[in-house]
Amino acid sequence: MPATEPGITLNAYLDAMTTQLRKAREWDPSLSAGWYAMAMKLDLGARGELRRINAKPPQRLIRT
Repeated sequence: MPATEPGITLNAYLDAMTTQLRKAREWDPSLSAGWYAMAMKLDLGARGELRRINAKPPQRLIRT
């Protein structure tokens, strides 16, 4: 996750996280990697570690 603008688009984040999760040794392939990646995004946002930098699509994210 980049810490500077322009950041990463939501779709690019979800694609990257899905790829990484599926490669993880302990990952259960019956689980939805996309859902888990979105849950991680929401959790990081709630903790103030992730910030949305624009209000219009495409949504862009940066690490704070």
